Amino acid sequence: MNQLDNENRGVRALGGMKDRVSEGRWCWTAPIGYITGGKSRTSLVPDPERAALIARLFDLVSSRQFTPKTALDEVTAMGLRTKAGKRVSPETLGHILRNPIYYGRIEIRKWAISVQGDFPPLISSEMFFRVQAVLSGQASVAAPRPTSREDFPLRGSVLCTLCRKPVTGSFSKGKLGRHYGYYRCFRASGHLNEPKDRVEAAFVELLERLQPRAELMALIERIFQQVWTKKHSSLFDEAAALRNELAKLEAQRKTVLDQLKGGYLVGDDFKQVNESIRSQLEEVRMRMSLAQSSELDLATALDYLRYQFWNTHILWQESDLAGKIRLQRALSPHGIVWESEGLGTPTISFSFRGFTQRRGNRISFGGPGGIRTPNQGIMSPILVFAVQSRTETHQVCISLILLIL
Repeated sequence: MNQLDNENRGVRALGGMKDRVSEGRWCWTAPIGYITGGKSRTSLVPDPERAALIARLFDLVSSRQFTPKTALDEVTAMGLRTKAGKRVSPETLGHILRNPIYYGRIEIRKWAISVQGDFPPLISSEMFFRVQAVLSGQASVAAPRPTSREDFPLRGSVLCTLCRKPVTGSFSKGKLGRHYGYYRCFRASGHLNEPKDRVEAAFVELLERLQPRAELMALIERIFQQVWTKKHSSLFDEAAALRNELAKLEAQRKTVLDQLKGGYLVGDDFKQVNESIRSQLEEVRMRMSLAQSSELDLATALDYLRYQFWNTHILWQESDLAGKIRLQRALSPHGIVWESEGLGTPTISFSFRGFTQRRGNRISFGGPGGIRTPNQGIMSPILVFAVQSRTETHQVCISLILLIL
């Protein structure tokens, strides 16, 4: 009787759910882009954080200028995340683009229900079916611009003035047919929409203000010289040890040859011993070559170090896309807000905060009298840029950075 009662209640609950769905009400977890209506008269309401981004996703795919994957990358850079705060997966992307709920319809095939929902749509039905044509291959997708990312290196690093979310970049066609680049936030009207040249000029100006104070630069150079001397002293000792080892192996090889001539070694025995010595000689010579190739005079290294500290803005402009992004993330991992007059003061990573201090309108590094931890400031991102390189000079820079830290 209990089992029968449970089954009857299940049938009644299912019937009630079908009735509500037939009336246009959504009875399950709200899909991404919506939230449950709660006490409102509609079962779903647009999510204020994600609805515009979902609409932008459909718009990009329907334009045929983006593949679904590149469109997802674009809206992800603009801030689209799941309700759990994670990146939207390719599987979820497929479900989103094929879900008619976004143009306002509820379709449950197993219940043979197709009804207009009681909630507002995020896109038009025309846009939804254009996307279906792209997904089915009936509409060709134009190849994305290969330089679109190169054209907007600050995309994802600059934050919108109003919503404090990462902005994207795109081109607009002017009256004379010329294309103009803009950094934009599409989340709502009135959000960031600034010319590309203005935003990037402001960033270069920010980097130009990264000037170390003279007394700190002198301290850095002294520490650099100490690290350099210690490193090359160890390299000198290693080279001397390798020369001794090489001399011993050459002596062994001569002895083996003498034994061969004297008839003490024959055939396979000689080949085995000689091959072992030859292999050791090659290894030692290779290690000596590496040690010798690491030699670089201290004056050249110091000049290079000074150049890094004083020319961060030039390095950013001359770097490739990967180098620019690396510098931007080192400067401010969480992005830089665009204020009404330009870029605001970035909040830097904890690793560099202790080196910096701000005095009036000038930004400078902390002095040698002791490390301070101000609330705001910026440290030359060239320190992290140096870590990414494998050259000998950069390796000494790494030793210097680790010593200071």
